[in-house]
This record gives sequence, C-alpha cells and structure tokens, in this order.
Amino acid sequence: MADREIWLEMDIYWFDREENTPKRYFDRVETVFLKNPQARKGVSLCVGWLRDSVLYFHGDMKEEIPTCQAPTYKYWDYQRLKDCVDSLKAEAQKRSISDFHVVIQFIGGETMYYEAEKTCEGWCGRTEELEQRANYNIRGKWFAAHPEIDRIKYGVPYLGSAVHTDGGDVKFYEYFAQKLISMTAACDLDGAVFRDHFFTPSYIRGNRNRFMSARAIRENTETFLSFFGLIKKMNPNFITIGYNSGSSPVEELRSHGFDLERICESGFLDVFIVQTWASAWQDYWPAHSMGFTFQLQYVLATLAFVKKSKCNVLFVIETFDAWEPWDSIHQYRSKVQWEIWAYSHAELKTPEGSIRCAGCYISWMNHGYDLIDRESIDCITDFLEYCNKSIQKNPTNRGCCIVYDRTATIDLINSSGLESYSNGEEFDDWCALVQKYGASIFSITRAEWLKDIDADFLIVPPQSSDAAIMKKIDKGVPVLFMGRATLIPQGIQDRFKLKVTSPKVSEKAQNVVYFDKDFSDLVNAEGCKSTIRVHTMLQSEKIKSKIWKEKYAVFSKAYDADVYFWETPEWGTKYDLHLFPNSFGDPEPFYCIAEEIRKVFSRRGLPVLAQEDYRRPVNFLWVSYAAAGNAAMAANLETGLTGNSQFAVHAQLKGAVQNVAEGFIAPTILRQDPDGVFIALAGHKAGIVTFEKQETKREGRQTGYGRPNGKKSSKAFRASANDQSRIDENV
Repeated sequence: MADREIWLEMDIYWFDREENTPKRYFDRVETVFLKNPQARKGVSLCVGWLRDSVLYFHGDMKEEIPTCQAPTYKYWDYQRLKDCVDSLKAEAQKRSISDFHVVIQFIGGETMYYEAEKTCEGWCGRTEELEQRANYNIRGKWFAAHPEIDRIKYGVPYLGSAVHTDGGDVKFYEYFAQKLISMTAACDLDGAVFRDHFFTPSYIRGNRNRFMSARAIRENTETFLSFFGLIKKMNPNFITIGYNSGSSPVEELRSHGFDLERICESGFLDVFIVQTWASAWQDYWPAHSMGFTFQLQYVLATLAFVKKSKCNVLFVIETFDAWEPWDSIHQYRSKVQWEIWAYSHAELKTPEGSIRCAGCYISWMNHGYDLIDRESIDCITDFLEYCNKSIQKNPTNRGCCIVYDRTATIDLINSSGLESYSNGEEFDDWCALVQKYGASIFSITRAEWLKDIDADFLIVPPQSSDAAIMKKIDKGVPVLFMGRATLIPQGIQDRFKLKVTSPKVSEKAQNVVYFDKDFSDLVNAEGCKSTIRVHTMLQSEKIKSKIWKEKYAVFSKAYDADVYFWETPEWGTKYDLHLFPNSFGDPEPFYCIAEEIRKVFSRRGLPVLAQEDYRRPVNFLWVSYAAAGNAAMAANLETGLTGNSQFAVHAQLKGAVQNVAEGFIAPTILRQDPDGVFIALAGHKAGIVTFEKQETKREGRQTGYGRPNGKKSSKAFRASANDQSRIDENV
C-alpha cells in the first residue's frame, strides 16, 4: 500500500515571518495527514542544508545555528529550532494527527553556495534572468576548518575518513553520529533525511568508464553500515531516512560502491526515498536522463534492491521548490499526477504478491515565503486517495516485467574483463529509453522468484543465469535479453543457435547501424548513429537481424519464438553525464524496439497504444484488476531529444476495449470503434482510461463514445485532462 508513510518537506526560513505559524501551516496541509490516519507522518525540515548545523553543536541551546545565514535566514539558535519543532508537534497533537514526527535533512556536501551567474553551468538552465535562477547562498565552514578529511580516498560524505580531536583521531562517521544524536535529542527531532551527495556524488550516472572494484564496494558499504548501526545503537527510535542521488541503484552499486540491498537488509535504514523530480528535471532543468521514464525505472529497480526488507521505499511528489524557480504543480499539474499514479503503482512481483512504494515525500510545501495553495493540496490529496483506492483493488501491472539477478550482477562486478565498457547490466537506463515510446515496462521481479511469477513479457539482463528463464520461454513467454550476448546463459545460446565471438571494441564513440525494411519504413531512416562500443553477437541465418552493424547483430529475433537479443549501447563518453545526442546516438532504434514489443502484445490480443508520430511519443502504462477491468495511463510527457510535449499528440488504444469509463483525469476521446479508442492529449497532459473486455452482440460497428448503436455515454468523455472534480469510484 502507498499510504504507510507521508512526509512533507519544509524550510524553516518560512517561519521567519511573524504570520507564518505552525497553526497556519497545519490549516493548509492537515488534510494530507488526516486522509491517511494509518500512515507514519512527518515534516522534514531544511535547516540550511549542511551538516554544519550538527557538527558545530556543543550543547549550548543559545548558540547560533551556523547554517542559518543571511540573506535567506534570520537569526536562529538551537532553542528557537527546538521551540519550532515542539510547536509543530503540539499542533499536530491538537488536531489528532497521530504518529507524527519532525526530522532534519542534510546534504552530503561541504557547502551550498553558488554564484547565480554560474548556477546553470552543468544543468543547462534555460533562463537568462538571474532572479529566475537557483540561489544557494549557504557557505560551509566546518569542512574548510578540517583539512585532514581525506576527500580523495573517501569522497562525499567522507564517513570513513579521520577527524582530529583533542582525544585523538576519530572516524568521521563516529564523530558525526555522536553529534547528530546529541543535537537532535536536544532539539526534540526524531530523525534525519540524508539527502543529495550523502550516499554518492549526486546526478552523476553517465560515466561508463568507471567501475568500482568488488572490494571497494564492500568497504564503502561497511562504512555506511557502521554509521547507521551506531545511530541505531545510540537511539533505536531514531528514524533513518535515506535519499538517493538522482541515479539508479544499479549505477550506484557498480560505479559508486553504494550497495543499497545490503544496507536495507541490515535493518538500520528505515526509509529510502527515490529522488523522483521528473518534471523539474525535464521541463525546467533539461537533464533528460533524469526525466519521467528514468525515474519510474529507478523506482522499480529500488523496489527490487530493497525487496522484502523492513525499509520503506518512498517516491517524491514535486510541487514547487524552496530554493529553485521551477513550479511543476502549477505549470505541469497533469504530469505531477502521472508521477503519483506511476510511482505509486510501480510493482515488485514476489511469490507472495505485489510490493509497492510505502508512501510519498511531498516536496516542497513552501516556495520562498509562499505556502503551497489549497487547490494544489486538494489536487495531491484527492489523487493520492484515488491511487490508494486503485491499489486496494489488487491490480497487476501488465506489459513487460524486468528480471533483476543480484547474484549475476555481483558475479559480473567480481569478474575481470571489459570493466571500461557496458555489459548491459544497466537495465533501468535502457528500459527507460524504450518506455518513452509507449512500451509498458511497469513491473520488476528477482531471478530467485521467477519460477513463481506470471508475466506478459520478460526483460532479462544478459548475465542472468536462472534456469527458470528457459522454462518461461518453453511456455511461450516472450523474452528480451539485453546486453552483451556472450553473457547470455549457454543453454539459451545453444537453444537459439546464437553465434557469438570475443568482444569487438569500436574505437569510435558512435557508429552507424542499419535497419531491416520493417524498421526503416517505420522511421524512414537508412541508418542511425548509436554508441554501441562492444559487439559480440554475429549475424546468422538462425536469427533475424533487425538492427545491425556490419557483420554484427545489434537487435535480433528468434525465428521460432518471441525471443529477442539486444546488445545495448554505451551511454557515450565520460563527459556525457546526462541525455545529450552523444550520450546514445539517435532515438529511432529505441522506438523500433518499443514497436516490436507492441507487435508481440498485439498478436496476443493485449492492449497496446499505437503511436501516431514517434517524434511525439505517448507514454503508456496499464494495470488489470483482480475483480475485473483495466486502467491505462497515457501521457504526453517527453521534452527535448525524445519528444516535444508542448504539442498535442494522438494515439490509438487497441485491444480489449469495449466499455470505456473515465478515470480521474481524462484524455479527449476522439472516437471509438471495434479496433480501439482514439485519444488526443494536449501538451504536457496525461489521461487515464478505464476499460473492460465485454462480449456483446452487435449487428454493426460500435460507434459513438463507448456505447453501442451510436449512443453517447452519459459521462463527458471530452473532459479536460486538468479536471479535478470527478473521481470514478468504479475504477
């Protein structure tokens, strides 16, 4: 269920104004808490971002908090912070808001000061107006005063380094943990959110020329375990909340040495937040590789890493920002609703049933001194309630299911070989790019559970060695193998008579690939560029090559089964940390692969969303409910290299569609016939269509808006996608 945790993010500078009291705050936000009485609830306070607020605490409550610096903050001392925390808790208690907590948040860096003129460097900010740029003005002092911190060996957050004290050298994680427990106890804080940079360098995920050794991963992870274990030893009730660094858990594991799975299994981490700021990143800061479909894949991968541990996975609901100028909740509300629906429904399939995110972290509640408006709060709370009701009906996510193989991934990291190149293990990145073009990739499982899992289509990283995959193939389940073909299990290589060879490494960053006639007609392209650096699969008469380079097969299909083999690209050069043309080449191959997946579903009578124009892609996700019926989310999301969501898009929802009902947000229904429902989505809009397959006797074609004989539904199918006034209780 997605209602076990509800956290709201707030900066304490909002309370600097006399009229901005805890009472006013709860008058505005209490509905978020009261609609989820069973959830653990809380407010996450930003107190000038930095760990300096803890590291400079010496027990004197009248001492000024060093991170609360002008011009953002007025004077704050620790007593004032305690009074604010206590008043928030008292106000919550007065309103019968149970299981309420207040925590502090930190980033892992040394400072949060950037000159406005330089803020956009690296982010490609799209504004020339200084007042419209992010303005971080908190100067860190503690780390500058401690040059003994080993920045090269340990990197952020320096937990394993030594600190010089009067009593001798102390591990930084011990020093910080003791200070943290002391300061938070004095200020009545219940826990902490360890935000950006705390686990790994933030937003760095594209450097494919860097692999961390298995030993370094173990040592790095042991440091985190020691840190969180010490916190729990000193205060078992302290709420430890992790927060990812804008990257995938696979990338964090192999390139940055952060093993989320081991840390969650320890029981020392209570909550882990996936940094799902999709609209802010794709619609304001154009870091497209951190956009919508990437964030959904990172939620899925995180669920697989955390698996059945006691750690609760949360997603972020972005509203507006307390420090940056973007404003998703007002400019792109429909996209925010897509995020809530997609992230809350994302499914980890287990033999005992589905595991989903336990709740959400709503960020932020203030934009400067403006408190979030009631209309936005109502939009969020109503849609959260809608999604929770949907999840209570036990939906099954349909479409493609990813298979994560932990053992094979660790074995690959432990092995020697092409450490400087991708082997295909970054399944979330490549699934995200294919998903942009309408392939429903909406669930994940683990290899050890595969034999007990049902799925429409399996996506398997190549190093997965579970024999259950062959059994699924023998039962007719479609499978896509991603990555280096030489890593595909030998039995499957033999079954489909693959011809593989020792890795051929291209010296070029990008190479031209060619399409078969079906694909070249589809995208009207003779050849496209791709950053495929390593080839191991040869073309042969035993498999049909649909994308190739010279004698090498890039994307192939078995002749006698819906089984596919894709040697995935590199992410580009070490300088392309985000989604740029050099990052992966042209987008056409990803669209073609998505179209091939749609063809499989269409042949099997399952719903698909047919794109009208691949340059304006429509995202498609769907679930089926245990009782009856289905729900499909279609969205006009993509901005930049992979689409342009400012324009309207058209698509056709095909298959299993006869009776159509409205969802919470509705696309425009252009028409409906026996072949499906034709929809239109305005720029930046998402829409839910609910439907069920119903056998009816008809003499002629079904016409009109979902009713036989041309009769229109009594419901207004042409409702605006922004309409918040209706909730279909029958979804």
